[in-house]
Amino acid sequence: MRSATVFAYAVLLASVVCAQPHVLKMDYPVSEPEEGFVLGNGDLSVCAYQTMDAIVFRFGKGDVWDRRMEYETNRPPCTVRDYIDGAFGRKDWSQWRKSDRGVSMPFPCPKPVGELKVHIPSNLPGVPRWRQELHIEDGCLRIAAEWKNGVKVGVEAVVDSEKNEFAMKWKCLGWNDMTKAGRGEPPVFFSLERDADPQVRDFMDRVMTEGFSVSPFPGKNRDRDACEIEPLPPPTMIFDPTNNFYAIDQDFYPCNLFPDGFKCRMQMCVGRDWGRAEKVGPNGRKQMLRFFGWSRDVSGSMVVRVTTTRDVQTGKAEWAERGECPRKFASYAEAAKRAAGDYWAKSSFSVPGDRELEDLWYATFHLRRCFLKGGTVPPGLFHPCSLRDYSIWHGDYHMNYNMESIYWGDFTANHPEQAEAYFDCVDFARPMGRKVAKEAYGCRGCFMQLEQFPVLASRDYNGSIPLGRMVYMTGWAMSRFWEYYTMTLDRDFLEKRGYPFIKECALFYLDFLKKAPHPDLPPELKDGKYHVFPSIAGEANIKPCELMKLCDQWSPIAFSRHCLWAAAQASEILGVDEDLRTQWKDRYENLAGESFAAKGYARHCLFSSPPEYCGRPYMTPAKWDGKPVTRKNRQFWYFGLDIRDWMSALRQNRFIPERDWPHYRYLLDFWSRPNGAVRAMSVQHYGRTGGWTETLSCMAPVQETLLQSWDGAIRLFPYWLKTNDVAFADWRATGAFLVDAEIKGGKTLPVGIVSEKGADCHVWGEWTVTDADGKHVPTDHDEFGRMRFKTVVGGRYRLIGK
Repeated sequence: MRSATVFAYAVLLASVVCAQPHVLKMDYPVSEPEEGFVLGNGDLSVCAYQTMDAIVFRFGKGDVWDRRMEYETNRPPCTVRDYIDGAFGRKDWSQWRKSDRGVSMPFPCPKPVGELKVHIPSNLPGVPRWRQELHIEDGCLRIAAEWKNGVKVGVEAVVDSEKNEFAMKWKCLGWNDMTKAGRGEPPVFFSLERDADPQVRDFMDRVMTEGFSVSPFPGKNRDRDACEIEPLPPPTMIFDPTNNFYAIDQDFYPCNLFPDGFKCRMQMCVGRDWGRAEKVGPNGRKQMLRFFGWSRDVSGSMVVRVTTTRDVQTGKAEWAERGECPRKFASYAEAAKRAAGDYWAKSSFSVPGDRELEDLWYATFHLRRCFLKGGTVPPGLFHPCSLRDYSIWHGDYHMNYNMESIYWGDFTANHPEQAEAYFDCVDFARPMGRKVAKEAYGCRGCFMQLEQFPVLASRDYNGSIPLGRMVYMTGWAMSRFWEYYTMTLDRDFLEKRGYPFIKECALFYLDFLKKAPHPDLPPELKDGKYHVFPSIAGEANIKPCELMKLCDQWSPIAFSRHCLWAAAQASEILGVDEDLRTQWKDRYENLAGESFAAKGYARHCLFSSPPEYCGRPYMTPAKWDGKPVTRKNRQFWYFGLDIRDWMSALRQNRFIPERDWPHYRYLLDFWSRPNGAVRAMSVQHYGRTGGWTETLSCMAPVQETLLQSWDGAIRLFPYWLKTNDVAFADWRATGAFLVDAEIKGGKTLPVGIVSEKGADCHVWGEWTVTDADGKHVPTDHDEFGRMRFKTVVGGRYRLIGK
């Protein structure tokens, strides 16, 4: 009887959380790709926008890059000896404070794939009324245009969850002898298009005249070398009616990763009896394939397939030599709905009094699902389907919070599989990281730089100060691998993928840290501790001879400490590298910094918590000072960085719900767009750059107000306004636990916990615990006063507050 009660509660909670589907709507057209609704499967992504005469679907794919590298040839990269000698004033290091030539060049850079245009009737009376709906749980986009004479054109589109295929069906209503216009043309026709890569100067001239205050694209219209580089070769067309084969190819120059060149192909798949196709061109600026049905056709379907050289090399696709009749649209729609259902079955979220916030949570994770999937080439700074021809900051993998924050919140929302995409980014960086560690630092292991690309570089392309020599970046990149293990307790992952990289990063710190006194440390250091020198915090600049300001900055200390600690923990779990473990422990136990003064719970947090979120993460008391935690000089310029401030405040106990939650909620509303995306930087300042990826983290602070477990213990509703009803289901906590919880009428209802791996469960607060059979589960407390109880693999538990 008690068991039935427990599971009835779980079913009831699930029904509350998932009561209504989530549909985003727009009753108007959008003219910019970054403002349109998005579909995707984690590799191929598609955004929809409109012109006066067409519904446009723009394709993006993470591996479509111009991978050319430009190296500075008259200056070698900065080494640690150059760095140290410059700090002591023994050498002029001004030459290493200049950016490499490659930084000012427009490549490497992600590139757009191309577009499918659905040409709608152009000479009907009046202006059409638009209706756009993104059905998140169905993975489906519906767009309709309707004229005042009753003609209506509607399209429905999905992206296949496995194959990189975009499927669409269309229908025209009200097209008759009294409403049709033209000379017997069909009401709808289609074109598949790709523009030629523009000259940088032409692109810059266009950008600089768009009316925004700053346009920091590569070249900036001032660098002669950048503006005169050779663009990509023009696209080519395959037009073969005999084999029903129509495609547009874009070739890329050879690179170290693809020495024989790289190619991206858009292929249109239509039935043989569908109508006719024609090529437009040849044209030096654009390649276009047009497709016409019969004049009597008022409905139909088609598929666009996107294939790249990488797909062929990895066995994910083959180059087609003839057209294939696609599956029926219904099968694509069914597969898309099934894949979306599998995704949304993993977790859910409900805020009855704030439907907009709930919709934004679903929209944010919908976008993550569109862009992030392991085994692909993940995006950098921008959404692949809304890219411009050239990207600011090269659209790179900016490996500090810009890159990391893309993935913040995915573990809590029970989507650890999306972290696989982050690991793929790191894999691109590891070969150069090993080279830099060895040649620039004389260390073992791997050194991670700030700027990374999905390329195979032949030399250190950014060996300058400070961006190319930020020591803390190594521990930052490592922390996500360890966090994946702590949230899943996946030993197989730890052994095969996590620990090998964690070990490489810890080996670098093992060799880099120096024990005072040492000739390569400031002479006043004689404390017998290990020090980080030279070092900087953030992206700060460096001034020679200010020795102590270049020593033991917080970021390098925190990240090296966490890295060494995680490596020792992982090696002990796996039972390997005992000799290295001893050395790692010696380093972090005797590392300079605040860890020596910290005791008890504070010390535990300093070692075990990922520093990129937290700053100093132990729970200090909050103070009401009347000022929200965000920085006022930035809140209407750069929301992406604000998110990190909120995460830090939430993990340092500086967040006061009554003061700070309304302000964060306001910022979410200010920066979010109707398509579910959230801007990271001001459009008025930077112009139309494409959709930003780093604000895919915007739900992480929301989740932190409801569930925290970063210190190893579950903390429920720590910063949520208890007057607001809220519920979540199957959110993940450290220790491989899935948590269901709800606040209703100001009260916390019974909490459900599932233990995936049978670890001891630590929970803040006092609770009565029962198992799935309704039996009482004994509890005790750990050394930090947190309640603890034992679990079994797959065990289900119910917690009622005392």
